[in-house]
Amino acid sequence: MATLIVDDEEETRKALRLLLEQLGEKTVIEAKDGEEALHMLDKERAKVRLIISDFEMPRLDGVAFADRIQAREELSLAPFLLITSDLTDERKEQILKDHPRIDYAIAKPFRLKIFQESIQLAFARRARFRDELLFLSPSPPPPALIEVIGSVIDSSLLRKITVDPKSKKFGAVVLLPGAGGPDPEIITSLKKSSLGAAASWFCLSRDPAEIGPFHGICHQYLNPSPFTETRAWDQLLRGVTQRLLNSWEIDRLTQEAKALVQKKKAEAAEAVERLLMADPLGTDARLWLADLAVLRNDLSQAIVDYRAALHLNPLIPKAHLKLLELVPKAQGLLRAAEEAREAVRFCAANPEVLALAAGVFSAAGKHDEAVAALESARKLNPKLEGLQELEERIAIARK
Repeated sequence: MATLIVDDEEETRKALRLLLEQLGEKTVIEAKDGEEALHMLDKERAKVRLIISDFEMPRLDGVAFADRIQAREELSLAPFLLITSDLTDERKEQILKDHPRIDYAIAKPFRLKIFQESIQLAFARRARFRDELLFLSPSPPPPALIEVIGSVIDSSLLRKITVDPKSKKFGAVVLLPGAGGPDPEIITSLKKSSLGAAASWFCLSRDPAEIGPFHGICHQYLNPSPFTETRAWDQLLRGVTQRLLNSWEIDRLTQEAKALVQKKKAEAAEAVERLLMADPLGTDARLWLADLAVLRNDLSQAIVDYRAALHLNPLIPKAHLKLLELVPKAQGLLRAAEEAREAVRFCAANPEVLALAAGVFSAAGKHDEAVAALESARKLNPKLEGLQELEERIAIARK
């Protein structure tokens, strides 16, 4: 996904590119005027996530350019930031009122902080065009969810529940799988659309058989039992709201945190915490916190953080593998056996997880479970390293 800069002055384009790079933007494309930008958008299609355009340009100015892309569905979620050298507050308000495709306007010259805040405001305003929650289920939405949406919470963008996957306004999706539930092929197609790719996806199930087809699609797999309560839906929707409003900031903070974690910098933990403040539903941030805890040999905290990541998405093999390594050391073999059962339950198709679980079961004296996990691992990958040695250890332990 790229940011598109449209400006007839080369020096201005260079300055904007530099500012974007300072904010962590990796991919920037440029056009000299609105006409060139239209041709470029025809090639890029849904790959543009932000448009920054000058007002005064030859051939097609910024306002006319914004009007021309108003009907383009593939660009409907890309915020449009207008830049001009002469912009009073009154003029800015009039532009935003008369040209709804423009999300925010900023006057030159400006500094990095003002530029960053303007981008965030543009993203926040564009997010308000996605005020529906798409509920895909053979049954009606839960009453508690309807109650929360109907109360029109000030902090929530979601104002309506729709059950039509053809909707063009949803910011979040809740799937209820099982018999008569949503078709995985339809869901996959919707996820790949420009609208679906930018939405927050949730699955209302913790059953591995049900959530398996949606692995890699949903951000979070929810235990349905608490969602009979209004409070549970309220908390979820507030998290969704933060993701919608902070999408630019989340991307920037994710790049910053990932780089610091990979380099094992001292300030990595603080960067990850900032990311979690912007996106409390983020799985990667939880995993990074756990990895950092392991580096400083804080096994108890690492276990807490890996479990927090699995609460958001129980299908993460890495988190199960780490817990199977750490829990026997920190919490004993009986607790480790419970962890191994969870790992086998949610990662039944991962031979590495199954093999490690077999070793934990054997060490905890759960020999039948050890044999079953070992056999499953061998069926999935007969050449997996260490299987023969593991089988010998299990055989000795059973005697």
